[in-house]
Amino acid sequence: FKDKEYTNHWIRSRSHQLANGLKKLGVKKGDKVAVGLQNSPDVLVSFQAILRVGATIAPIMFNLGPDETKYILENCDASVFITNHEAEEKIQKANEISAVKHIITLGGEKTPGITPYEELIENNTVELDIVEVDEDDLALLIYTAGTTGKPKGVMLSHASLNHQAVATYELWDDEPRRTLSCLP
Repeated sequence: FKDKEYTNHWIRSRSHQLANGLKKLGVKKGDKVAVGLQNSPDVLVSFQAILRVGATIAPIMFNLGPDETKYILENCDASVFITNHEAEEKIQKANEISAVKHIITLGGEKTPGITPYEELIENNTVELDIVEVDEDDLALLIYTAGTTGKPKGVMLSHASLNHQAVATYELWDDEPRRTLSCLP
């Protein structure tokens, strides 16, 4: 990504540090954490961290407008919103929602009411007690485009994600190759 290579070790380490940071913020099993980041390795880090604390990922397309973002944050009852610091209007909308207890921004400076993403990573250890989940626990809450009205959240369990991963792996012959996973 942007001429830099990332290893599984790097992703795992950062996701454990972020997971510990999320735990310190009070994120627990079953909570919804919305992620509205531009494409970057930190999307994967955030997803892994959220799953490791037993919370549910609610991805939000970064190019959605502030009102659409606010609708999804309210509808999914997100307690945390992770986004880029440039998304000022979305951050203002998130601040209007009582359920959103923490806003975490990637980049930018520390400001009142905002927790810097890098601070959560730098101030936490790689050692992590991963929260156990049941296969029927909600892992992912993906919102539709809303072409026939308001977007609707599609719920995917841990079992569903596991089935998708196993099915994809079984399609590979001798060597892994790129695959397109269509969810839900």
